[in-house]
Amino acid sequence: QTMLDGRKTLSSIVDSDWARNVVVRRKIVDSYLGPMSVGVRKAPFHIAADALVITPEKLPLIAASHTSHAVLGSSRAAVECVIWLLQHGVPPESVHWVIAEDMWFVSYESMQPDKYVNTAKIFWNSFADCKSLPELEFALEDAGIRYRVDSAHRPTAFHGVSVTKQEITQLRRISHNIVRKGRVSEVMVDRLVFGNEEEVLTGTGTLYIDCTEDWVSQAPSPVQIYDTNHITMQLVREIADNGPPCSCFSASMIGYLEAIYPTEESKKNLLATPMLPPRSVVEALRNELCSMKARPNIRANRAVANFLVLGRPGRLSSLRTADLRQLFKDRGDEDERRQVLANLDRLTQDSFAKLHPSPSASTDADADACQEGALEASPCASTEAEFDLSPQALGSGRSAGSLTLDNTPYNLDSASTLMRQFSGQSMASSAPFDFDELELLEQRQILRAGLAS
Repeated sequence: QTMLDGRKTLSSIVDSDWARNVVVRRKIVDSYLGPMSVGVRKAPFHIAADALVITPEKLPLIAASHTSHAVLGSSRAAVECVIWLLQHGVPPESVHWVIAEDMWFVSYESMQPDKYVNTAKIFWNSFADCKSLPELEFALEDAGIRYRVDSAHRPTAFHGVSVTKQEITQLRRISHNIVRKGRVSEVMVDRLVFGNEEEVLTGTGTLYIDCTEDWVSQAPSPVQIYDTNHITMQLVREIADNGPPCSCFSASMIGYLEAIYPTEESKKNLLATPMLPPRSVVEALRNELCSMKARPNIRANRAVANFLVLGRPGRLSSLRTADLRQLFKDRGDEDERRQVLANLDRLTQDSFAKLHPSPSASTDADADACQEGALEASPCASTEAEFDLSPQALGSGRSAGSLTLDNTPYNLDSASTLMRQFSGQSMASSAPFDFDELELLEQRQILRAGLAS
């Protein structure tokens, strides 16, 4: 709330008596989704007087006193609750998992540094070769980078939830006990009532674990991230990389752009396009398509390319330069890139149009327009005197942890140091990202680490 003298008033949604007046010196950094608190959230269904419904954090306290359990929702919290129950001796037939629709999961192992280059190559080849959306989905499953719980059901949802091989094996133990009746409208002592008036018996005394709180489904339409006096934190399309949406890395990039271009709102908005978190397979692929369209512009901006390649918690920061070269080489020349983009667009266009039939500010078409505008933007260079990433200002220092002269990935702390050096040498230049310079600095880091040890 803004007061007459320009000060802002902060108030609490938990304690109505709490309030503080603050002076905003530069900008307000706002939450995209608004306040989220388990303590004040209202369940999205009616709860009968004698039904016992808890939130996930209370499960370890009272699970042992019940012989039947029903996990509601398909979020990461729901996955963890199901696995926790099974690991603590609850028989699979005593666990009901209630979901609105089946969901594809990301293979955790496939996104690790030693597998990521191969995973990215599989994605690229699948985008290029597949003739239909189902063929693409099953190709990724056959390659071991997407999982589903039940092979008899083709998932339609995708929220970016990652699971390990051990976790998906545990989830499959209750595949016969998954309830697919849509969304729950009422929870009763011994049964669930759904929106279509269907009922499912769960047994007297069932403990219901409410995991339906899902930030993905609550997400409103994207808004411009940077304004003169305001920053609205959101997921950033440009850093989508075939894996789960990374809110931490999005926040890092938003802060990084604000630091190097503090007064250039248009430039920052061209480099950081907000995106809706994916709720379906098609939306996830459309986000990836837009990210792929933006990559040439990102690579042409040295400051941003340095950050994305070397900054934490980005997935590329743990790769050696040789792996990065291979990653970009696998994506082919410009003609091949256009063909891949065109095929992915064809595979997803009709399905996306059915999900979003009416144009709005959040449609993919507008997002594409933003990306096309970004491609025409000139390479950026920071000229702000107060922001100095040079080695002299930050200090080169010694690498934390150990590095060897073989081909194993280097320590992330070393990558962070390397980013400072490379960024410091590149910030004033408008030339595109240069692998040769990066490799030279990497070799220096390895040599320093070897001498230090």
